[in-house]
Amino acid sequence: MVSISPQYLPPEKENKKHKQRLILLVVFLSIIALLVVVIYQLFFKHDPTQEAIYRSYSICDFTPQEQQEKIQSRDVLQTVTFQDYLFYGESFSVFKNKYQQGTQDEFVGKTIQFRDLCTDTIHSFLMNENLDTNVPLADLPVGFYEVIIQENLNAFRLVYPTNIDEHFTTITRDSKRHDVHFIANNRLFTDIYTQGPLLRDYELFLEVKETTKNPEIVDVVLDPAYNSQDFGPVDKGLEVDGFIGSDETYKFATDVKQKLEAKGLVVKLTRPDKDLVVNTYGDTGRVFAAMDSKAKLMVELYYESVEDRNLSGTSAYGSQSVSLNFQEQLIRQFDAFDLPIFEGIGNQHGVFYNQLMEGLDSSNLIRESGGYALSAGEFSNLSQRLNGFAIGNRYGVHTVSLNVLMGSNWDFLETYRQNYDQMVEATANGILAFIGIEP
Repeated sequence: MVSISPQYLPPEKENKKHKQRLILLVVFLSIIALLVVVIYQLFFKHDPTQEAIYRSYSICDFTPQEQQEKIQSRDVLQTVTFQDYLFYGESFSVFKNKYQQGTQDEFVGKTIQFRDLCTDTIHSFLMNENLDTNVPLADLPVGFYEVIIQENLNAFRLVYPTNIDEHFTTITRDSKRHDVHFIANNRLFTDIYTQGPLLRDYELFLEVKETTKNPEIVDVVLDPAYNSQDFGPVDKGLEVDGFIGSDETYKFATDVKQKLEAKGLVVKLTRPDKDLVVNTYGDTGRVFAAMDSKAKLMVELYYESVEDRNLSGTSAYGSQSVSLNFQEQLIRQFDAFDLPIFEGIGNQHGVFYNQLMEGLDSSNLIRESGGYALSAGEFSNLSQRLNGFAIGNRYGVHTVSLNVLMGSNWDFLETYRQNYDQMVEATANGILAFIGIEP
């Protein structure tokens, strides 16, 4: 008789029980998850606006509802597209057409308004051809502004073809500055109910906030002339009876710097060492030093020499695309000390524009530091090759050349040494007066 051992088979009933338990566990967990959702909906108020609020720009300490009401309740106005904008010193200019130096824009003669959505106050300025006297950004109080152009008694909101997201820092006053945020973004504000955009266009807004002094952002640059190799050999400037122009401008600039810093300004020298050779152009040059520091003002200090040794006095020169205000403030302070002033052929009393060459400012320092505003890089192949950082740069430095004293005059050394302290004081006071700081 043959015996056969049966093979082991797992009990069928136990397998069925395992599957039933697994199903019950899944059902139980599903019920728990559903209960969690129901409890959350019942006992925790869910604000459907939270996602929209997170994505929406917040202004004026408004609640989300207040902010939306403020945006939607503004006057219904048509829009006008501006094609260009720039900064020169502390002035902001906006252009209906692409900016071209020497060409009058359609916005010239129009009133530009900055309407503060926080306080409903309006600040108005007249657009003109002088790049330094359009919108003085330091005069705008803290707030959030929409920008309106008044044209033939009609008001138009300014819109740009695309996004703008730029910051501008004003000069230090009373140890404080303003950060001006320029914004054009059609998705800036989000509807708290639909979560869609509240704006249809790239409207221009400005947000002005108070900020502390950042020593990395310079207010004023002083340029002690000479000790450069722009045209070959090192230019030491006027050299007579132990007087070396490059050494004297450095000393003069250092003394002016100390007086400006005593008033809380951040000041930089383009030539930080007496013996350092620094050219005008290039990424180690004077123009770059000013623009890279984000300075708003620069004053070149030098001693002019001419053939007529009877000519004497102080004079100041600036771009023909800006006003004479900066030069006038400097010369006014020299007058206050009864110092000699160069009158010029037309009795300009020390206040001049620099000459033009082929429609551009002839002063390399004034022109190139002005960036886009003064057509930097367009004067020559050299300026184009070495000053690429300035080409199209919207942040122009307002530069003035100050002839401290006519160096070719017979009595130059005597006059200079006798009046040195007063000339330093006058220079510092002139810069402070232009900024609006009490000397």
